[in-house]
This record gives sequence, C-alpha cells and structure tokens, in this order.
Amino acid sequence: METKPKLFILINNHFDLTWKRCFTRRIHEHGMMHFSYEEMHVNYINDNLRLTRANPGYKFQIESTHVVRHFLQNHPEYLAELR
Repeated sequence: METKPKLFILINNHFDLTWKRCFTRRIHEHGMMHFSYEEMHVNYINDNLRLTRANPGYKFQIESTHVVRHFLQNHPEYLAELR
C-alpha cells in the first residue's frame, strides 16, 4: 500500500535587532515611513497566535529572546499561550 508523503512547511522570520529600523519608534526616510521592529514583532506574533488557535498542529518560531521578553513586557496576558 502506497502512502502519501507529508509536506512540512516551517514558518520562520528573521529580524535584525540593529539595522535600518529603530526597535521602538518609526522612522521617516526619503518621504517614506518605516514601522518599528516592535510593531512588526507584535503583528508577527499575533498573526501566528491566531493561526495556532485555528490550527492546533501549527507551530512558529520566534528567533530572539529579546523579542519575546519585549513582547511579554507589553502583553503579559500571552505568557501562558506562548509557553
């Protein structure tokens, strides 16, 4: 009996903690506004938590403890869910 292969898709996102963007404030450059890394992290984590709630087998990665610490300082209500 032939079985169908399983496809695993890994969700990963990389944020440089020090780069063009500021971590906690937006910057304006050449007439463009760039969101802060903090805003991007909050959106990334919240989007992935929604996907996890809707799909119990869904997993995602947060590559930096700094990002997790900062997120939980501002959103401690998500501690149990992130664990």
